[in-house]
Amino acid sequence: MRTIKFRAWDNENNQMLDVQELNFEDCFYGGEMQIKTTMYNDYFDCREMPLMQYTGLHDKNGKEMYEGDIVFIKGDTELLDIKGKIEYSDTFVQFIITNTGNIINEAEPLRDYEDKDIEVIGNVFENKELLNETNR
Repeated sequence: MRTIKFRAWDNENNQMLDVQELNFEDCFYGGEMQIKTTMYNDYFDCREMPLMQYTGLHDKNGKEMYEGDIVFIKGDTELLDIKGKIEYSDTFVQFIITNTGNIINEAEPLRDYEDKDIEVIGNVFENKELLNETNR
């Protein structure tokens, strides 16, 4: 069974936080879901702290992989190397790697690389330059 957990990006303090608890109660009454982090005792609106879900997978160094992580996959040749970001696809109901620079496939299923040389090299909040993105 896959472990369900999240992390959040604190826009105000520019830091990644582990999520301790989610509060869905307000959602049912027209409000926003609230998150509580390991660093703060207060609940915060998700618009202030974007959530990223754990994929259930680890990179080659044992690091947990989350949505928003930037990964590098060593191919058989330099031409087959892949660098992209992890996102969840509602269409394919799975985690995918996007912005790979691969002209043939704009997205690759993350599970296809489960046993490969995949490495987390950053995330879209702290290391946008790794994907040559100026906006997120």
